[in-house]
Amino acid sequence: MIDQQPVGQRKQEQGFTYIEVVLAVLILSLALVPALNALRSSITAGREQQGLISSNYAVFSKMEYVLAQPYGNLAGAAAAAAGPANPSTYSDPVSTPARVFVYLSLYDADNADSDNNPFTGGDPGLLWVRVALEDGSLAIESLASQY
Repeated sequence: MIDQQPVGQRKQEQGFTYIEVVLAVLILSLALVPALNALRSSITAGREQQGLISSNYAVFSKMEYVLAQPYGNLAGAAAAAAGPANPSTYSDPVSTPARVFVYLSLYDADNADSDNNPFTGGDPGLLWVRVALEDGSLAIESLASQY
């Protein structure tokens, strides 16, 4: 059956033109570029943060291990280290990757010798404990008490 309406009165065809489709695809592609860049950045940051998380875990777990040791063992290791700048026997072995050092020393909390050096004239029953990564990027300190 043929449409009987005059040409000027026919309804306009519904749908998209080729130019509308091309413009929509162009707009979508321009919007996707920043979104994909943000996604790539977040994935890269996640990988980088994984290394930091592992380092933090190694240092904090070593500190917990050292603080759980009997005071007498720690005092003996501090005496063997002979100063706060020397790693103690609680440090990781040389062959360990991402080595963690443990420093132990008597601690002068009351400054009884009046030299303002916390590592001379140490108080009995008080040890300074420092756990640090070999590269020095992360370190934590604490005190251990005999009492």
